[in-house]
Amino acid sequence: INAEYMGKKKVPFFVHIIHKMAWSSTLRTTDKAKTDRDRTASAPRGRLGETTSRTVIGASPVRQPPPSSLRTGADNSSPTRERAANGGGSAAPHLFRGTATNISVYARIRPTEFPSSCYKIDFEENRLSFNVPRAQVAMLINNQRDSYDFKFNRIFDARTNQEEVFEIVAKPVVLSAMDGINGTVFAYGQTGSGKTFTVTGDTQSTELRGIVPRSLELIFQEVKKRHDCNFAVSVSYVEIYNDNGYDLLTPARSEKMVHNKNLFVPRDEIPKVVMWEDTDDKMHIANLSQNVIHSEEEGMELLFLGDSFRAVSETAMNEQSSRSHCIFTINIQNRPTDSDVIKHSQLHLVDLAGSERVHKTGANGQVLLESCYINRSLHFLEQVIVGLQTGSPHIPYRNSLMTKMLKDSLGGSHKTCMVANMSVEQTNIDESISTSRFAQRVAMIKNDVVVNEEIDPWVTIARLKQEIRLLKQEIAFLKGNDAGVLTGDDRHRIMELIKGYLADPNPDAVLMIGDLQGIRFAFGVLKSMVNECDSRARLSLENELAARAATLDETARNLNSRETALREEMAEKEGEVAAARAAYDELMEAVRARETALNEREAATLTEGREATKRLDAVSGRESDLTTKETELVARETAIAAERSEMAKREAAMAAQAKRHELGEKDRAADADAAAKREQALKSLVDTRDATIKQLESAAAAREAVVADLQRSVDATTDKQKARRLALRTAAPEGCRNNIAPVPPGCKCSVQ
Repeated sequence: INAEYMGKKKVPFFVHIIHKMAWSSTLRTTDKAKTDRDRTASAPRGRLGETTSRTVIGASPVRQPPPSSLRTGADNSSPTRERAANGGGSAAPHLFRGTATNISVYARIRPTEFPSSCYKIDFEENRLSFNVPRAQVAMLINNQRDSYDFKFNRIFDARTNQEEVFEIVAKPVVLSAMDGINGTVFAYGQTGSGKTFTVTGDTQSTELRGIVPRSLELIFQEVKKRHDCNFAVSVSYVEIYNDNGYDLLTPARSEKMVHNKNLFVPRDEIPKVVMWEDTDDKMHIANLSQNVIHSEEEGMELLFLGDSFRAVSETAMNEQSSRSHCIFTINIQNRPTDSDVIKHSQLHLVDLAGSERVHKTGANGQVLLESCYINRSLHFLEQVIVGLQTGSPHIPYRNSLMTKMLKDSLGGSHKTCMVANMSVEQTNIDESISTSRFAQRVAMIKNDVVVNEEIDPWVTIARLKQEIRLLKQEIAFLKGNDAGVLTGDDRHRIMELIKGYLADPNPDAVLMIGDLQGIRFAFGVLKSMVNECDSRARLSLENELAARAATLDETARNLNSRETALREEMAEKEGEVAAARAAYDELMEAVRARETALNEREAATLTEGREATKRLDAVSGRESDLTTKETELVARETAIAAERSEMAKREAAMAAQAKRHELGEKDRAADADAAAKREQALKSLVDTRDATIKQLESAAAAREAVVADLQRSVDATTDKQKARRLALRTAAPEGCRNNIAPVPPGCKCSVQ
């Protein structure tokens, strides 16, 4: 028997016998189920008939103790519990034949800026199609397949968020794990297709959380809802790097970090996770820690701690490429209140490293070695899938550590879901088709989903002991064995039984004395205890009432004194308010008088402004007339200039004609008279122009005088308005004076 389960204490020999008998019964039942299934199955598909208590770590139903429960319930050792509820009191675990169900497969398309046109999604039928054009080579025939069609349970395109993926893929598996059904969710795909984002998500954003954080949240939400059950949750985090297992949460790493004073601890200094199989086909695992958690926050801290130690490198296809497979396991134990039946389950959340092609990633050195191990382990995984699909008599689980740890998930008793992550860029179409083919093979595998239940032997032993003791007391009572007078030891024993009976929180507890004298003594003790409790309660109640009455009197006195002080203070405030109101009324009367005077002055100023405007309009009319006359003079000057030019031309013509012909004296005299008349006409026009210019100059001087008078009137009006505002501001109340603009709402003084 495991020393940790026994609490490192001496165990009675009969406990060993019960354990041995229960475990032998389990093995016999398991062997019989396997034999029956092998006879009826047309082709074996792996170990589908294993006992419901088998887990990845290979712990037997009675070897590992239940962790400290998250919520304590009533005592599970009820003496009146019927044996029919737990199979007649046997300590052997319950076995349920599993329901054969296919593994669910889902496709998720990663968002990309340059998606290929070769794929098509049919959301109604949940089909993903690829149409790859054949390469045209001259003089050659290409028989390559160019169209592919794949069926999925659901297809998530680039617009699907993390919450929708969890609700459809992982939530049913998590809820089944709460009821004792093992579950697995794993992501598969090429490197850089979004597997780690699907499983873990972004740690900096709540909306971008992946399946693991949301599963922890859902588990503890269910724990709070199910008040009739006691839950215990623990987690483990294992990394498979170069086909070697490492515990990401091992305490040895922290000890090495403290000892070496360095945050980096080489993997060679950490114990490797080792798995082996015993003669009963049970898988056992060593050097993997189980960390009990009591809240979602504790689980998230362990997840972040493990992620910080994962192997990550940069490649040509992914800046943060995972170089290892990681399995985050959540162990859940469910014990209903007042029951000795335990349901336990494991939930594996698997982030597989992506398959790589060296010519695309450009890997070399250590990264190339990691790629080789990744591709080899994925190849072994595909061999297991093909063997299960074809019904091969031998399934090569032992080829790699990853296939060993996922043995129950593939062809076992787990409820398994797969997310096929794809990148649909043109250069990754071949990898997407390969991932879809792998998903179709996985979808053809059937698991026998079972409920893992067992009977807690310690609870059964305690219950049986209690029943034996009660039966002995009933036999003694029925035989009428009355010992007569009770001794001091008998009285002490009965007192202890009464104390234990009263202290027992179980409502089904029974007090069995055995003889009539003991029963009479017990009733007398109970009566005295009740009377004592009544007197104590009465005295306590009277004291409490007296204390409350004194408190109420003191409170009433305080309230009366406070009321008197408030009334005096209110009277003083009312006197101050009346004085302030009288002063305010006087001030408002003065303001109204000043406002009336200012309004009269303003009316006079407006009248003067209107008269000045009329005078300005008259001046503007005269100015317009002068402008018209000036325009006429300019036109006349233009005409005179034209006549002068014409006369000059005529004189030139006459001079030329005089040279060519001899004119008579008469003609010359007539021309001279005409020229003299023209000169006189021109002189009269010039005089008229000069007189008009003088008139225009006098009109302009008059206009400037009128404008100056108007400006002086406007300045005087502005000064009067400024003086009025200053007077209003000085005479206004303090609130309006300090906030003259804008006026406070509700103010009715003259400022408004």
